[in-house]
Amino acid sequence: WKNTDRRTRGVTKFVVTDNGKKIQVYGSCSPRDCDWGKKTLTKSGSSYKATFKQGFGDKYVTISSASGGRMKMTVKATYKDSRPTKTNTYYFKK
Repeated sequence: WKNTDRRTRGVTKFVVTDNGKKIQVYGSCSPRDCDWGKKTLTKSGSSYKATFKQGFGDKYVTISSASGGRMKMTVKATYKDSRPTKTNTYYFKK
């Protein structure tokens, strides 16, 4: 799945693997995308969730269906330093 906003400074693409049990997320970095790694997906109502523990904080990812055959991803980032919690929403197409 690729982000519908080609100019994004956030999540650029994601891949669902292991028969829908895991997700691998890629984010915008320079000169190429960063691999956040592969995490287990947990079903929560009509959406799926995964947590990415990173050295500077945690990213909580929620994925759900959106109109037009798209997927919606919300990423809530928490930090271990003085940065405030940040939430972003992205849309993806296959």
